[in-house]
Amino acid sequence: MTYRDVLHALADDTEAQVVALFNAWQAGRIDRETFIDLLASAVAAANQRAASTAALSLAAAITAALGRAVAPMGLRPPDDDHTRLVGAATTLAALPTVTPERVARVGRAEPMATAQAAYVTGMDSTPLVRGYRRGLSPKACKLCVDWAEDGHIFPAGVEMAHHTGCSCTPIPVIGENIS
Repeated sequence: MTYRDVLHALADDTEAQVVALFNAWQAGRIDRETFIDLLASAVAAANQRAASTAALSLAAAITAALGRAVAPMGLRPPDDDHTRLVGAATTLAALPTVTPERVARVGRAEPMATAQAAYVTGMDSTPLVRGYRRGLSPKACKLCVDWAEDGHIFPAGVEMAHHTGCSCTPIPVIGENIS
C-alpha cells in the first residue's frame, strides 16, 4: 500500500464519519452543537493521523534514498486545528443549503491538505531534504500537471500548492542543488 493509498483510505473513512454525523443531525438524533463538535473532533483526529502518516512516509523515503534508517519526525497539525475546525463546522452548519456532499468534501479534503502541509514541514525541518517534486495523482487535473511541469524541484520549505480534493503528494529530493 502506497502513501497515497493510505491517505485515500483515511480520507474515505473521515468522509464516511462526517456524513454519518450529518445524517444523524438531519434525522434529529443529535443537535446542531453536537454535530459541530463531533465533526470538528473527527476531522481533527483524521488530521492528526494524516500528519503522522506523512512523518512515517517521509522517513521511509529518506531511508530509501540514503540506504540507512532515519527516524520519523513528530509532525502534527497546528495547535489551533480543533478550534479552526469548530469555526469551519459552525459556518458549514449555518449554510441554508448544507448538503451531505459539502460535509463530505470537508472530511475528505482536510486530511489530504494536512498531510501535504505536514510533509513539507518535515522536509523543511531536515537538512537531508533539499526540495521536492510534485507526485501527481493518477487522475491529476491540468492545474496539478502544470505545477509538476518538467519535474520542477521546489525548495523544501515551499508550501505545496493544492486545491480541494487534491491527492498529489510531494516526492522528496535528497542532496540535489535547488536553483
